[in-house]
Amino acid sequence: MRITNRIVTEKYLRSVNNIAVELDRLNNQVTTGKKFTKVSEDTPAAVKAFQIRKDIARVEGYKSSVQHANGMLSNAESSIMKVQELLHDSREKIIQGLNGTQSSEEREIISTHIKNLQQQMLQLLNSNSADVYYFGGNSVRQEPFSVAEDGSLQYRVKDGDDYRWIKLKDLATEDNPATANKDESALYKELMNSGLFVDIGMGIRSENIPPSPSPSAYVDRNSVFTYTLPGIEITGVGTTTSEITGKQVSTNIYDLLGEIADSFASSEYTYDETNELFGFLFGWEKEQLPHAIRVSNQYLADGVTLNPEYNISDADYDVQLDRTDPAFVQSKYDNLVALYENIAAKHIAGTAQSVQFAITNVGTKMQFLNFVKDSLDTRELDNLTQQQNTELVDPAKAIIYYESQKVAYQAALAMGSQVIPMSIFNYMS
Repeated sequence: MRITNRIVTEKYLRSVNNIAVELDRLNNQVTTGKKFTKVSEDTPAAVKAFQIRKDIARVEGYKSSVQHANGMLSNAESSIMKVQELLHDSREKIIQGLNGTQSSEEREIISTHIKNLQQQMLQLLNSNSADVYYFGGNSVRQEPFSVAEDGSLQYRVKDGDDYRWIKLKDLATEDNPATANKDESALYKELMNSGLFVDIGMGIRSENIPPSPSPSAYVDRNSVFTYTLPGIEITGVGTTTSEITGKQVSTNIYDLLGEIADSFASSEYTYDETNELFGFLFGWEKEQLPHAIRVSNQYLADGVTLNPEYNISDADYDVQLDRTDPAFVQSKYDNLVALYENIAAKHIAGTAQSVQFAITNVGTKMQFLNFVKDSLDTRELDNLTQQQNTELVDPAKAIIYYESQKVAYQAALAMGSQVIPMSIFNYMS
């Protein structure tokens, strides 16, 4: 009989203890709002919760990278827009200088103004924030641009563990026949693909490029986001051959502005040569064609006012030419007409257009970042929903379960007097 009572007592105490443990668990759920506080309470849910938390942290990192990249691109866009404004200002000054009524002193003043714009452009090309140069390519911790001894613009490039300067006019593109240096063409491609990059959740990968001792050091650029721009994308590079002088002319915005300024200030100034440089700078845009091939005032008959929007195919235009003027050279006039016909037949991409392309490129990058940010926001919301479903309890249900368990516990305690035999100690006060 004693053995039976002891078994009943042990079972009762065990049951009460289990009810008390469950009551404590439910009490924790009510007070903390979490389904479990230890992995042992729900191992599968805990593993899933850790995975969700890991992805939430990863998404937060991606969003931080997107915000940083977007800020850098916004600053870079502002600088490029200012470069474009400088070009608009210089365009007006150059057209003013090409006017045949300008004296040498007035052209000298215009030359000085263009030189000042050129210096401002150099400062913008070296724009930086937090010691990172927007247009540094693979040299973002140091000024990417400087002026060589001959006055031409040069670009800092990484060469192994060191850096060196290379003049923009010495860089070659694959479609630039003016420079046959294939090594520089390969360098140009490398520089155009350089820049700082961040992981924004595109599935970063490594490229196995033997014989590298550490292949993982090479990142597949298609799996990351590059947020700095190579400055040569904005300026243009290489050279072209002058139709008038036969000389090599730099095809970057900085050098061309300098050459135009020097041409205006030269005692041997000629309209044709300067106008050709103007065409190289602005890419022979359609609205600038009349200026680019405009015949000098000295070719027109006395009393004829030059109309910048004239049409040389108009029969009346040819009548206006004063072919009896000793200054009129038929061969030079024919060259200008031929130049016009070539330009009209084939659009030539100029360096001013490279600035516009860079603005478009930055805008495209920022649009992509906005798309990525929206995707990350959606992903974060999904993760938070999963986390809530996995880790958190419904407060109303938790309270109901807790109160029900509390009633069960109190009922179990009340049954104790009937299950556990009374002893003399129960009557002792």
